[in-house]
Amino acid sequence: MRSFDVYHHPEQGFQAVKVGFSWPGLFFGGLWLLAKRLFKVWFLLVLVGSAASAVGAAMDNDAIQSVAVLILLVVVGFQGNSWRRENLEKRGYSPLGTVQASGPAAAVGQAAQASGLLKAA
Repeated sequence: MRSFDVYHHPEQGFQAVKVGFSWPGLFFGGLWLLAKRLFKVWFLLVLVGSAASAVGAAMDNDAIQSVAVLILLVVVGFQGNSWRRENLEKRGYSPLGTVQASGPAAAVGQAAQASGLLKAA
């Protein structure tokens, strides 16, 4: 069982965010950020990655770019779910609480039932 923070928006429905490290954030980086509507973070990631690429090219050292990309992906893995929670709240989602569940769908179901919002689920 994993822990999920569950959020509800009156028009958009439910979202469950895993507590802890984001493996999809680590492996898919920018694509994951775009899919989760974290556009500002994605833009910053592109800027930093481009700067690392420029420095690596200027120094004729591909290792600089590779290490920078690896570091950026690890940061997304560690911070991605926190960024996602903040983004949901800015977009009008209300936190319903933290639940233990086998996956996001089960977490939404548990939180919806506990809060009495089953009709929206």
